[in-house]
Amino acid sequence: MGLAGGGDNLVTAQFSNGDSSTLRAAGGVYLAIDATVTPLWIGNTVGLGLGGDIGWKYDSLSASNGSVDMSRFPLDLWAQTLIALSDSWYVHLLAGPHKESGVNLSGSGVVSGGADFDSPWGWMAQGGLRTTTSWHMAFAFGLRYTGVRYTFAGQTINASNIGLDLSFHANP
Repeated sequence: MGLAGGGDNLVTAQFSNGDSSTLRAAGGVYLAIDATVTPLWIGNTVGLGLGGDIGWKYDSLSASNGSVDMSRFPLDLWAQTLIALSDSWYVHLLAGPHKESGVNLSGSGVVSGGADFDSPWGWMAQGGLRTTTSWHMAFAFGLRYTGVRYTFAGQTINASNIGLDLSFHANP
């Protein structure tokens, strides 16, 4: 799970009290499920492997007279390395291609309607720390950068973002 921010401004709401809020192309919370394998270890120090995840990312902007929601389904594939800092702590680095499907902006109330965006392949890179609690469980947190763009009606929209990830890992 995580929280991301960035990208171009899509919708800005001006409230009656003078405040405003903006829905950006890359912001939101996300949940994902992943699978990784790290079959190659150099001693007990450096592990090399592959992984991937699929998830759901969501953001919204609401007011008393309408709301706007944005949802999409990100897919990541990556090569990874784990670098041992101790028996239970590792630096976790990963990078690879990124694709978002089902990118949809929808509104209700005074902003009713919707739009579907196309998203070509982009890329992502992440670095963080992982700690193992036993052979079968681990917790990790990291900082992720995703380089991605959307297209709509011939226009290109920057949806690149920085995200904070928190994850739980279970080995069968």
